[in-house]
Amino acid sequence: MKNTNFRKLKKYIKYIITFFIIDIIGFIYILLGIKLNNELIILYNYKAEKNSDYEVILKENDFYDSRILPSEKYYASQSIDDILINFRYDFKASRNVNIRYNYNIVAELIGTSNQSNDEGKQVWNRKFIIQNMKFDNILDNDKFSITEENIDIDYEYYNSLVQSYEKEFKISINAILKVRLNIYYNIRYNSINMEENKIEDFIELDIPINNTVTEVTREYEDSKEDNIFSQENNINFYKSICFIIVILILFENIILIKLFIKRKVVTSEDLYRKNINQILKYYKELIITVENEPDLKNLKFMYIRNIDDLIDVAEQNSTNIIHYEKIKDKESILYVIVHKYVYIYEVTDKKN
Repeated sequence: MKNTNFRKLKKYIKYIITFFIIDIIGFIYILLGIKLNNELIILYNYKAEKNSDYEVILKENDFYDSRILPSEKYYASQSIDDILINFRYDFKASRNVNIRYNYNIVAELIGTSNQSNDEGKQVWNRKFIIQNMKFDNILDNDKFSITEENIDIDYEYYNSLVQSYEKEFKISINAILKVRLNIYYNIRYNSINMEENKIEDFIELDIPINNTVTEVTREYEDSKEDNIFSQENNINFYKSICFIIVILILFENIILIKLFIKRKVVTSEDLYRKNINQILKYYKELIITVENEPDLKNLKFMYIRNIDDLIDVAEQNSTNIIHYEKIKDKESILYVIVHKYVYIYEVTDKKN
């Protein structure tokens, strides 16, 4: 019996070791899946180069050798007639992509208070469409360019508009004209994948509108570059594997728990009770249970090793089997009395 219990224990130890290894491997895959899930996949990267050159056209005057002045200078505001702006936007991706883009050019005149109590607070703004929206599509290419040349900003018109506002409302303001090229594009990294990345960008020049000195400033970065990531954190394959592993781990742990719940430590009393109950159940029609030990004086004892042999003796002699529990939960004795003989079969915790 000890050998049997040892074999059973070895079997359960194998189960435990196997499930433990499965758990370790599963948790490794889960941690790997979490790590991969948190890592974004770079589809491609891009860089956009931006430029805004301009020339200042002066009114007729006797002070300058030329009516056209280059950029990056200071200009007497009252001398300016027009400002010609050239916008250029060059996009370059690391791989061929499909691009649908549109752009426009707008100007916004913003007036802020120059009074000490309210200085810097916006009191007026007005928008102007310089260039209506334009559209284009770039298929299976890695670059595109937007070029808008000689955008004419009538400085005199905007200056007159500011002066009229101040005169009408009897207020002195600081005015600035923001001229902006707005770019909007959607990029799909191939014709099959429907995942789209929406990007917005701009080039902006700020032109002060005043009666003193004007300096045009560039309010944008010369270039923009970025990595475009997949909107899904990781490959669905890894997510599926992790999900399956979690289910398997839960399933095998449920099995393990059931095995331990089902299996309890088998004591000698348990073993004895199991053996005697089986005999009493299957041969109940032959067996009579008594409370007192039978009187076996003057009888010859015949010990039986096999319960089946005792059953045969009882059936052949048309007699009953007497069951007496000699030691509670430890030992029972089965008797068959035939003439001068008593056939005895002992049930103990050592019997299989």
